[in-house]
Amino acid sequence: MIPEEDGVSVVTIDVDFFLSVAKGYLTNDKYRLLEEYILSSEDVYGSLIFDTYDIALFLKEQCNLSEKKIKSFLMDVGLPLCDVNEILRQIRRKSEEVY
Repeated sequence: MIPEEDGVSVVTIDVDFFLSVAKGYLTNDKYRLLEEYILSSEDVYGSLIFDTYDIALFLKEQCNLSEKKIKSFLMDVGLPLCDVNEILRQIRRKSEEVY
């Protein structure tokens, strides 16, 4: 059993794999933004990503990816559907708090 944090399983994802999948979803400029963000993120340890919530939020707010594309992307990198749905729910809730 994978432990949970904020209702989401803790899943590690290889940075190189994550970024290779991102190339299919982002323009070159947005990809470079994401790459810089990930490489400076506190959620990355060595070559592994431990928390995808902040990265998903970055994809929405800075890269302007739709919720549908974020969902597809997170599933393509190997997150379980229940975790993807929880991450998107948290992002929607955060967006509602802002407005």
